[in-house]
Amino acid sequence: MPSCKKLLKLYIMSKSKENKMDSRSLEKRLSAVRETSEDIQSLSRWCLQHKNHHHSIIQAWSRAVRKAKVHHRLTLFYVCNDIVQNSRRKKLLDLVQHFATAIKEAAPLVRDEKIRPKIIRIFNIWEERGIYDAKFISDLVEIVENVGTVNASENEIVLSSFQPVQLVEGIRGVVALEKTTESLLTDLKNQDFTLTDDEINQLRQTVKERGTSRERMEEFEEAVIALECYMASVQKEVEERTQVVTLLEQAEIFYETQRGIQKLWESSEDIENKADGENEVSSRTESSSLSNS
Repeated sequence: MPSCKKLLKLYIMSKSKENKMDSRSLEKRLSAVRETSEDIQSLSRWCLQHKNHHHSIIQAWSRAVRKAKVHHRLTLFYVCNDIVQNSRRKKLLDLVQHFATAIKEAAPLVRDEKIRPKIIRIFNIWEERGIYDAKFISDLVEIVENVGTVNASENEIVLSSFQPVQLVEGIRGVVALEKTTESLLTDLKNQDFTLTDDEINQLRQTVKERGTSRERMEEFEEAVIALECYMASVQKEVEERTQVVTLLEQAEIFYETQRGIQKLWESSEDIENKADGENEVSSRTESSSLSNS
């Protein structure tokens, strides 16, 4: 029979695999999904099969919407529609509610008149089928329809919550968490707890007795606590890393925008300098002409 230490290691490995999901790969799938029932339903089923990772799935969807062209955003809302409707049908209410925030944040990105009617149709279906309440749907429709009240550009929407200091703090937090996780893993590996079949049977027979059996139970409890601490740290690290990835994407857009403004400013400055030079030449020519006359 395998030792409890080995079982703990196997549990850690299995949990680590569960906590890992290639959100970048999913984002690529979302970016490539075609506007066909087969493609949309296939991707929706995959997402529901990995419902335990719904936070990563929703974040990947949000990133894909921000980066997509106008018409493909409609396709991504069709994917979202299939996911939330099937989630509601299967009573996966947490997934439905967590998607609500992402949907509201993405609503300003689907105001284009080419797709607006179809987007609003999706919203109305959600209200009719009780996916989301009337107040939430009303808010979504207002965001999409009242173009004049949403003056921010898409980049401004993406950057509305971005601050460079948050990125720095996020990276520092991940580094600190990584060290904590490594330390907890070392503590877990140092847990020297094994049980043979005979010892298990003996524990069963003497479970009410104090002494050795109690010591063994205390060792087991310590091992379990160490495992729980490690898994909690891993989960926290995954969440923090996901947030940092989002901040890095916003930073990329932010600094690209800043570079664009800088280039525009330099270009306008060049034009002004050129105009000043031409005016100076023109003035000299006029003065020369007057002198000659």
